[in-house]
Amino acid sequence: MADQAPESLRGEECGDQKKQTRDASKAEESALEPSAPSAPAAPSAPAAPAAPATPAAPVAPASEASLALWDHIRLVQTARPIARVFLVTSAQKGDGGRTPSVFRYVGDHGSAHISWDSKELAFGCKMLGPLALQPVSGLGEGPYAFFEAWWRAGEKYIGVDHAVSKAWWLKQKKGTRVYPKAKGKAVEYRSWGTGPEMDLVTARARALVPTYEALVGTSVRLSQLREYLRGSGKPLVLYCNDGPRDAFGRPCVMPVTAEEMKKYLQDPTKPFGPDFVFAAMVAGIPSADYTAL
Repeated sequence: MADQAPESLRGEECGDQKKQTRDASKAEESALEPSAPSAPAAPSAPAAPAAPATPAAPVAPASEASLALWDHIRLVQTARPIARVFLVTSAQKGDGGRTPSVFRYVGDHGSAHISWDSKELAFGCKMLGPLALQPVSGLGEGPYAFFEAWWRAGEKYIGVDHAVSKAWWLKQKKGTRVYPKAKGKAVEYRSWGTGPEMDLVTARARALVPTYEALVGTSVRLSQLREYLRGSGKPLVLYCNDGPRDAFGRPCVMPVTAEEMKKYLQDPTKPFGPDFVFAAMVAGIPSADYTAL
């Protein structure tokens, strides 16, 4: 007969078995009971509307060597056949001290580089500049001591007596560009003598261009430059302070053509002055080709 466990141990074993059975039953019942419904998820907040895209600002070219004259890139391939005179704005304070290169326009063919103060080839044109030309009369006004005084005298500022500002300009004997009492005031219109009131573009075409042409049309310097252009076969580069600028406001190069002249004259946000007119005269471009409005 097999050995049997002592009576006390058999009782403990039975008790353990019963406890395990009860625990198993409870686990089965728990598994069969439906689980409590979970709390509903909080509704998510509606997505914020996307902010309107900000138009990308024009990005300046990385270097002058690559695209410094990008505003005129469309003319690069045709500049040599259609233009032999180029107008360049010399770098001013605030321009980074960099005058744009004309190499992409004139290449290595050589060119004469002339400014208002230049002594190269005896072409110094200082006395033809807007602050030095004298005496100046035009459209029934004058004589003024220099061209800029005549041009500025035509400006009628809001809140300023035009007769008073004209009288002040008549007294100026050296170059200046600003009427002191006009600072911060907008120009209402431009007029000279008994002529009509004109906006900026009309004044450029009807007053500035013909008046300047009449003053310098017989200039010896103008004749010399035209003769150089005809006889040398080389490009001519004219430097000035108030010349062409690109879309970023930086000095740039302008091939002097009727198309470019008209673009600058008719855009009141672009510079246009005696420098442009003189360049067109050197290039032999009739003013009628770019002043028609």
